[in-house]
Amino acid sequence: MKLTDVLLGEHAAFRALLDQIEEMVSYAGEVAQIESAMTVLATEVKSHADLEEKLLFPALEPYVESDELFAEMHGDHQQIKLGLERIENARFLNEALE
Repeated sequence: MKLTDVLLGEHAAFRALLDQIEEMVSYAGEVAQIESAMTVLATEVKSHADLEEKLLFPALEPYVESDELFAEMHGDHQQIKLGLERIENARFLNEALE
């Protein structure tokens, strides 16, 4: 199995988990259940991003002519990390939803 297939599969799993969390929130799910799902998501996303940055990006670098693509991918990872931190630090549900 190729690394890219694994990473793309994880992207799909993250989207599905985000959809489940949004559904839990929209139906006033239990806070503990939402927190648990967010903990799983945050842990998996951080691990995934580390793999991309340590394995995928360096492997792609010789084949990419512009650093712009890597700057964009690193920027995306930074935005995701900041978003997860905002959710983890939120005191109220509406803060986390933003």
